[in-house]
Amino acid sequence: MIIVSDSSTLILLAKINILKMVHNYYKKVLIPKQVFIETVEIGKEQNKEDALIIEKEIKDKKIIISEIINKENLNVILKDFKCNLGEAEMLSLAIDKNATLFTDDAEAMKACRVYDLEFITALAFLVKLINDNKIDKEEALIKFSLLSKLGYYSKEILNEALMECNKKWNK
Repeated sequence: MIIVSDSSTLILLAKINILKMVHNYYKKVLIPKQVFIETVEIGKEQNKEDALIIEKEIKDKKIIISEIINKENLNVILKDFKCNLGEAEMLSLAIDKNATLFTDDAEAMKACRVYDLEFITALAFLVKLINDNKIDKEEALIKFSLLSKLGYYSKEILNEALMECNKKWNK
C-alpha cells in the first residue's frame, strides 16, 4: 500500500516519534515537493527537530519525494478547495497513485470525500498502533498528551480515541 502525506501530519508523526512506524503498514510513503519544502527546508530554517527527523527518513529512502503527474488535477483542487499548495499537491499525488492520505486538515478531508480517497489522521494512526500492540499504555498516554497540545483535535475527538484505547487496555 502507498500513502501520501501532507506537511502537518508528517510533522505531528515526527514530533510524537511514530513516523518510523509508518513503514510497518505502508510499502511506500510519498510526499510532493511542496511538502518537502514546508517540512524540511522551512523547518530547518526554523531549527525544528521534526525537520531533521523527516529529512533522515528521506535520506534513508523511507519517504520518497514524488512528482505530480496530472497538473490539471492540481489546478482543479486549488480552485475548488481552500487548501494550500502542499495539500493540493498531496491530494493530486494521491489521485495519481491511487493512494491513501495522511492528513489532519479539514479541507483536505473534504476533498478526500469528494474524490473517494481514503485518509488517516495522526491520531487515528496512533490508535491503530495501540490496537496492534506496537505501543504500550504508558507511552501511548504520553503521545496522546503531545497530540492534544500539538494537533488541532477537539476534546471530543481526543476523548473518543482515548475511550477506544481504554477498551483495549481494560481487557
